[in-house]
Amino acid sequence: LSFRPAFAAALGLLLAPACWAHATWFAPSASSAGTGVLLALGTGNRFPVHEFGVAAEHLASEVVLHALKGGLRARVDGPVCVAALLPHERHEWGFLCCLADVQDMGWKIHYLGPDLPPDDFVEAAWNRSAAAVALSASDPANVEPLLPALAQMPSRLPPRTIAVAGGGGIAPFERFLTSHGFRVGLAAFASGALPSTLQDAAG
Repeated sequence: LSFRPAFAAALGLLLAPACWAHATWFAPSASSAGTGVLLALGTGNRFPVHEFGVAAEHLASEVVLHALKGGLRARVDGPVCVAALLPHERHEWGFLCCLADVQDMGWKIHYLGPDLPPDDFVEAAWNRSAAAVALSASDPANVEPLLPALAQMPSRLPPRTIAVAGGGGIAPFERFLTSHGFRVGLAAFASGALPSTLQDAAG
């Protein structure tokens, strides 16, 4: 019974626009988004969120995030996708649901968390022999200062590794990023959109 307030608070967080801004371009499927909602609901949404404090919201958030991240660690095969949020980005839920869809396409996800600098994406891609890197941002103000570094990222990745960006913060810069080698959105992970060397591995 004591967990019900926490789950109700989690539902309020899950439906907050900031949490789902990462999903604007990645467009998570109904199944992955529904999973997040069910995790947040727990025993039901019969408890008003505003009646419970920040502590309950934090607890609920940790419970849901733990479950989502645990699901991403379940796959042990497939081409590797290194994924993280850009610096100053901390709303993970929408992005994690999108990564669940990427995993369903046959990819093995290495999620590195929030607040990751561009150089660390490149290092992780080499260290983990990644076939893709996926980054997300919800706020354009966090993306704009990083544009020079992001423009260089695709050329610094291992050969044939694709760079994919998504989230509401990426949208204003989509043309700029694609002109420097990025792909945008979930479609980039579909087997038909991949280089021939990756299609069989992700199929």
